[in-house]
Amino acid sequence: MSGRSRRVALAGTIVLAAFMAFMCMGSFGAEATQSIGVSVRVPPTIQLSVAGGPVDYGDAVPGTPITDKVLSVGINSNKNWNLLVRKDHDLDNGAQTIASSAFLFRGENAGAGVTIDTGSYTEFGAANTQIANGTRGAGRSLDVRYSLTVPWDTEGSTDSYSATHTYTATQP
Repeated sequence: MSGRSRRVALAGTIVLAAFMAFMCMGSFGAEATQSIGVSVRVPPTIQLSVAGGPVDYGDAVPGTPITDKVLSVGINSNKNWNLLVRKDHDLDNGAQTIASSAFLFRGENAGAGVTIDTGSYTEFGAANTQIANGTRGAGRSLDVRYSLTVPWDTEGSTDSYSATHTYTATQP
């Protein structure tokens, strides 16, 4: 092989080696980046559970307070909240009525993040009455204790006196 051929072969080998080195460096150093946006919408959400109902007093002796009926209330909310209650009407049996002053409620046993607004016995109203309020979070809880004292002037009957109470959890 002549000197010129050797130099051309050597130059070709050097160029080929440089090309291979360049290609390998490019493979190991390659990088591509792309950013994406992420979003989520969290609407105001509230959940209410009332356990312990229906409240059935069975046979009640007039003049004797009954305070052993307790409802357990649970609230999950992602905003501050209020708990309200209202009656559809006074206790009645279709013909006679037990005045709402004889049938009361109060909030008690507030868990973390709950403030009781009716800590003393309060009459059920036809309009909403606030029982408690609380901060956002899961597992907020309280009890609602009922108190019934049937007046002696309440007419005895084989028909039950009844009403409906509606509990509402709101996010003001």
